[in-house]
Amino acid sequence: MIRRPQNRRGVVILIVLSLLVLFVLLVVTFAIVAGQYLRAAQAVGRREWLGEDPQRIADRVMYALVREPDLDHAGSPLRGHSLLADVYGMPVSRLSTASYLRRPGDTGNQTMRGEVNATTTPVALAGAQIVQFTFTPKWTPGYSDLLTGFYNGSVLTFIDGPLQGQSTRVVWYQYDAATSAYWLRIVTPQLDGTGTALPAVGNTFVLNGKPFAGTGFGYNSTAGSATPRLTEEALKPNRIGQAVYDTSDPTNSLFHFVN
Repeated sequence: MIRRPQNRRGVVILIVLSLLVLFVLLVVTFAIVAGQYLRAAQAVGRREWLGEDPQRIADRVMYALVREPDLDHAGSPLRGHSLLADVYGMPVSRLSTASYLRRPGDTGNQTMRGEVNATTTPVALAGAQIVQFTFTPKWTPGYSDLLTGFYNGSVLTFIDGPLQGQSTRVVWYQYDAATSAYWLRIVTPQLDGTGTALPAVGNTFVLNGKPFAGTGFGYNSTAGSATPRLTEEALKPNRIGQAVYDTSDPTNSLFHFVN
């Protein structure tokens, strides 16, 4: 019996259609992957252009806490406050009716700068562990500057001379009314871990104030016994100027957490 071969033309069509579908799937997959890659690249580009590095943001927040934001940042609740100012202190003298305290006669810069004078020659004491010298205050002295030991423990940093950039502690302070001389004894700064040097006449330094000193914003020293001691300045969170104070009140968010 003669067998006739079966007609297989449909199988060829199925193979062709399968190849076409596979090609379409490859094209669609390529289009999807390329589109996602394009969107990811555009997002990365926008982040580099408009976004900020998280580490830089964290650093800026830390700087604001440690050294306070610029005073022109009126929207910052940390304006006028800083941890360094709390610890190193600000120049504070007699009480004032102003919203924040300043030394009498001082305006603007509140840094206490002194200059080593020639009343006595700087000398090393106690086996060169202590340096003693007299100085001329470049700020307007107040009542506190007449008190013996008022600046004991304060940080003193030289800004020129052989000890430029060196910080040390004050171990003894005294005002001599008879000669109108201001005396200081400081721990001898170490230049390289072993060597020592003495300040020279004419060298200048910066002396920090008392830590956590002051009465706070809005304190009114002239208020009578039946009137409030605080004015509306004590309720303002954003300060106009730098605070020469440290007290636990609603305006000092950093200090009242510690207290």
